[in-house]
Amino acid sequence: MADGLIEINKDKCSSCGMCVQVCPAGVLIMKDGYPSARHPLSCIFCAHCAAVCPDDALTHLGEKTGKFRLKPIDPDSPEDFYASKRSIRRYTSQKIDTALIQELIRMAETAPSGHNARKRQYHIVDIQENIDQLEKITADRYRRLLLWLNPVITGFLSVIAPGKSKKLLKDLQALKRLLSASDKGHGPFFRKAPCIVLISTPKKQRSGQDDCQAAMHYMMLNAHRLGLASCIVGFALFAKKDLQKYLKIPKKRRIYAVFVLGYAKYQYKKTVHRVSNE
Repeated sequence: MADGLIEINKDKCSSCGMCVQVCPAGVLIMKDGYPSARHPLSCIFCAHCAAVCPDDALTHLGEKTGKFRLKPIDPDSPEDFYASKRSIRRYTSQKIDTALIQELIRMAETAPSGHNARKRQYHIVDIQENIDQLEKITADRYRRLLLWLNPVITGFLSVIAPGKSKKLLKDLQALKRLLSASDKGHGPFFRKAPCIVLISTPKKQRSGQDDCQAAMHYMMLNAHRLGLASCIVGFALFAKKDLQKYLKIPKKRRIYAVFVLGYAKYQYKKTVHRVSNE
């Protein structure tokens, strides 16, 4: 079966639906028992669908056009280690041991810091009630944004800045889908992960953003090495003031990095190697 974006080998496909579950853009659905692209133009070419397929039944257009190549994971290959790190959005309910989180923080602190200031703080949220509250706080922040971006405002922007207006309207549709998922209890922001990590530095720290993001990537890569999955939650930064208030983080500090940690619900069978644009 072919739809231009993906091809499915029906003889191999077990109709497990993993590819549909991991697609971050909601491109795929199950149709007549097999995956199908309902919104092919929304595809971001992350290759989650092809990499996760346990039956090697799915071929993605990106492989044919040279945007990426897939291969089985070689555990001894440093290149495959980095290529197999995925942004995971589906987690099991298994908790992460506190000692393991502390070890990850210790390793994250080996990341560079401007002027070697090392004034980062790691705020760990792994109690379900608090995670649910952070999800609600973030969703509510975007709901307030939607109230401000009413038809009068967007209509005015379409006249004075049609290009920006078009992009904004597209972003608004994506945001509405996220909030709809939130209303249904799907946890679209923090992905129902068992652990949220927020990293902050003092506001006066000039390299604060770089310091926090460097530590975040160190922490995520070491988590990957130790069998944990992760995903950056960029949406949460828009609600950082509300999150800081709930977490009682002092006003003199600022959150610059937010991500989730947990054990992946699905295991990826292949690495995704990007082809250089140069």
